[in-house]
Formats: sequence, structure tokens, C-alpha cells
Amino acid sequence: MKILTDLREEKQLSISKLVILLNEKYGRCYQNYQIFNWENGHKRIPQQDLEILCDYYEYPLEKIN
Repeated sequence: MKILTDLREEKQLSISKLVILLNEKYGRCYQNYQIFNWENGHKRIPQQDLEILCDYYEYPLEKIN
């Protein structure tokens, strides 16, 4: 999903740094490959994870769905 890549790059974050920040803020156990797969459309993003990403980026979920 290109929008996720764009949002991450706007914040000047690597995937690795994003994973660390998300895991700390939301108490999750994300791995680099998950973010990579979601950003590149290799895997479907579970709704709960999409909501977490939108919350983190302060981006409306409605604009993604």
C-alpha cells in the first residue's frame, strides 16, 4: 500500500525504526518483514493493524479503506 510507504517516509523513518516505535507505543510485536509486506502489497493488512498505523500517522482510516 503505497500510502503507508509515503506516510512513513514523510516522517523520515526506516522500517526498522517504525517497528521499534510501534512496538513501544502500542505494546505490539511487529517485525520488519510485516511492514515491508504491507507496504508492498504482498500481504493484506489486518484491520486492527491498519487502525494502529493510521493512529500512529494521524491519518484518517477512511482515506485508506
